[in-house]
Amino acid sequence: MPGGPVVFAGDLIPGTHWLSLNVTTANDRNPEGLVGEKERLLDHLVASGGRLVFSSDPEIAMIKVMRDRQSRYLPFDPYAALSRFDS
Repeated sequence: MPGGPVVFAGDLIPGTHWLSLNVTTANDRNPEGLVGEKERLLDHLVASGGRLVFSSDPEIAMIKVMRDRQSRYLPFDPYAALSRFDS
């Protein structure tokens, strides 16, 4: 997309609470192995200005990701809903 990549991360990051590297879903068979994959994806989104689309967050449909001074991933520029009719 012109504003950066838009990623649907599925169960890897289904909502804003899962932005923390140590939070995984109950479906993960190897949660320790996902930390590196999750960190690479989030670092890529931070560097490229990308956005995450969520499947399981009842309040937020899409966000951009940033890192704070403590290197935690934080949501910003949230979209409460997505519509193909919005411009």
